Amino acid sequence: MHEILVDVEHWLSQRPKWLQNAASRLVRTTKLSDKDIQELIELCKMEVDSDRTTKESTTLPLKDIFSKSDTKYLT
Repeated sequence: MHEILVDVEHWLSQRPKWLQNAASRLVRTTKLSDKDIQELIELCKMEVDSDRTTKESTTLPLKDIFSKSDTKYLT
């Protein structure tokens, strides 16, 4: 199982920041709120439009997305 998690973390590290952020949120809460979705839309737009004012993207470090706890795995 560890090898699969490492592969997923590696794959995720090469994805856009908004997707990393979405994965982080889902691991923490398992459901996205309307506010989460709106924030992710804004992050996505900011990545596409470099002229927009950027704000800090809040993501967990990738090493923390899959905790050592066996209760928090993406399935």
